Amino acid sequence: MGGTSFTDPVAPRRDLVEQDESDTNSGRPHVVLCRWDRLILEAALATGTADITVVIDEWELANRHIDPQLVARLRALKVIRAFDDMSAMSELAVQLQSCVPSITRVISLAEQSQLGAAYLADVIGTAGPSIETSVLVRNKVAMKRRVTAAGVRCAAQVALESGSRQEVEAAGRRLGWPLVIKPAEGMGTVDTWAIAHIDELPEAVQETARAHALIAEEFVTGDEYHVDAVWTGGEPSDFGVSLYVVPRIEIRTPGRNNGSLHLREEDFPEIYEELISLGRDVNSALGITDGITHAEFFRTREGQWVFSEIATRPAGGAICNVFSAFGDDLRVRWMKTELGCADDISRSHPDRPIIGWVNLAPETRGVIARTPDPAALARHPFVRQVIPGHQIGDVVGTLHPSVWSWMAVIEADDEAQFIERMRILEIEAAFDIIPESEFTS
Repeated sequence: MGGTSFTDPVAPRRDLVEQDESDTNSGRPHVVLCRWDRLILEAALATGTADITVVIDEWELANRHIDPQLVARLRALKVIRAFDDMSAMSELAVQLQSCVPSITRVISLAEQSQLGAAYLADVIGTAGPSIETSVLVRNKVAMKRRVTAAGVRCAAQVALESGSRQEVEAAGRRLGWPLVIKPAEGMGTVDTWAIAHIDELPEAVQETARAHALIAEEFVTGDEYHVDAVWTGGEPSDFGVSLYVVPRIEIRTPGRNNGSLHLREEDFPEIYEELISLGRDVNSALGITDGITHAEFFRTREGQWVFSEIATRPAGGAICNVFSAFGDDLRVRWMKTELGCADDISRSHPDRPIIGWVNLAPETRGVIARTPDPAALARHPFVRQVIPGHQIGDVVGTLHPSVWSWMAVIEADDEAQFIERMRILEIEAAFDIIPESEFTS
């Protein structure tokens, strides 16, 4: 999971970027955060234990609200063209090498910055994500090759060079139908298809193959779980297991059946025990010892676990927000752990059997003309939190499961009640959309 589909445009603020650091020496550790995330940034600054430099790319500068008041609390804000621009990253690394005090850690906050952050840490010569691990968690071919070698069951896969009908048909004969086709590198279920027969092959597969490496993968039947954790020295300090309402590949529109239910360990001790063990095995295979992870596993009808994928970043949707129903948001727990403030983490026992989240999103492409009423959503006693998303004037250009829009954290006594309450919110969260055909003409 990951990504976002709406922007909060602001004029570029180059005046926020240039800051003289040469005379700044607070004596505290100096940490670099790659990408802008307001909640994580506020949590990091609130610890008061480190000087914070934030690195963003030009897309973020143009499309996110870079709060000047938050920027004023930073040591520096650096803007690069893109995290995959090695020349820009090299130049930045040289600049940061001269900082006093020196950089003590580089942390990537999002999928898009993982490889760039690893390169930055390596050139600076400081703690951070390793290049090898960053490649392994980004590339599903390399990831599953390594995890399979460690003895963890994965869905079988083959690489696709062109995405042609003949190539996909051969993959179907080898792996069986249905077949999943997706990018070798990517997040969520963007540009991902499940096809039951070769005649269902979309034209978009070959178009995508021209720009990205694709893989064909065995379709695993069963329930899909996600595991979200913070690790320290190879052991989980925070660990949560959740069940997706339906497997991600089966979601047809981002505003329907799009959410998950957090499971209490006391109610599902065997699942927790099994997934903690599998999590250790996966992490060991990929070189993950510390930090936050978002992993996905299938449980087959026979009760067997099948590893799907893992990311070393916070989960998308409102998954991390769910943790705030029993303590700190998972992103806050992660940042406090990274900055040496683990003793300050707030944790409590979930007070309801089921706490989960639901995505409330438009079902058609176009321009947003009306959004849900937050007060109407919040009036339900089972709603813990309403998270606004698309605003009037925003453009919905794509529709896939990781189009995050308005979201809600809700509670329930059991899975059936959770589904019922999710349906209520899906109906009430109405959007008015000016169709794509109208605004493009």
